[in-house]
Amino acid sequence: QNHIQGWRSVRALGRLLRVNPRSTILDLGCGLGGPARLLAFLFGCRVDGIELSDARCRDGRILTGITGLDRLVKINRGDFWRATVPVGKYDILIGQSAWIHIDRKQEFVERWIPALRSTGRIAVEDAYLKRPPCNRKENRWVEQLSAGWCAHFSTLEEWKNALEPSTFDILVQRDLSRSLIAHFSALLRTRSEERRVGKECRSRW
Repeated sequence: QNHIQGWRSVRALGRLLRVNPRSTILDLGCGLGGPARLLAFLFGCRVDGIELSDARCRDGRILTGITGLDRLVKINRGDFWRATVPVGKYDILIGQSAWIHIDRKQEFVERWIPALRSTGRIAVEDAYLKRPPCNRKENRWVEQLSAGWCAHFSTLEEWKNALEPSTFDILVQRDLSRSLIAHFSALLRTRSEERRVGKECRSRW
């Protein structure tokens, strides 16, 4: 689990969402499918994942087969902007460390809302800016991190504006900044990681 707080983050999100064996979840930007498999394993729910990368889809399906969860978890290759949106199929739309790669967040949310049932919920765990950059130096930092992470950083207010006009109420909001700092600090202390990922990746951490 390469998310802040690792598997604990996925479990916490599942509990907040009251996931149960009857839940159907669509993981948009599922990567290798780690959160999808963990949710299925812990809560017995069904999870469909959409991932752009062919390699990640292939490896994700292999891992799903190895874990024996292919009855509950399906990983499909797709582009968020071109994939067919199945109407009223899911209880939950979820994104973990994935939606930061999307620039038009409100348009993205509105495109996928029809996939939810009338009581549907959205859960997103991702990085955001606590405030807009206020000088040239901060702008440069954000630009460098955006390039390194292939990210489109938004403020928390911009995230809210992407959801609330679409008739969603924000019920839970948690700041995991301390966990993020602890996570990357631990990675930076691990010498084996330096050899594995290289200096450029560590600079992004």
